[in-house]
Amino acid sequence: MSGGGTGRDGSGAVTIRPCVARILEDIADRSATVGYYVSSAARGRGVATAALAALVPVALHDVGLVRVVADIDPGNVASRRVVERSGFRAAGRVVIGDVTFDRFVVGSELPGS
Repeated sequence: MSGGGTGRDGSGAVTIRPCVARILEDIADRSATVGYYVSSAARGRGVATAALAALVPVALHDVGLVRVVADIDPGNVASRRVVERSGFRAAGRVVIGDVTFDRFVVGSELPGS
């Protein structure tokens, strides 16, 4: 991975140019959902995996969360590989609005799973 710097701005985001991984929302019980975006020119270079590798320990140890959740479009194989490489485990499916996602979790298991 080359051509980029890293940064933490105190907002729950880790930037590894050209990727941003961010804690999107608190979902309950010291849990949060994470999301990331990688520019099309940088896809396939490991930047999303590196960003999650930087974000997850901060979320679990520094912020004090007990779990981080990633909800992935079932057809997004690349994102599934990113979370699996980052230590997330499959935790079933979830429907948000009218959209079904595959749920992945790192840290403690979700209640009822």
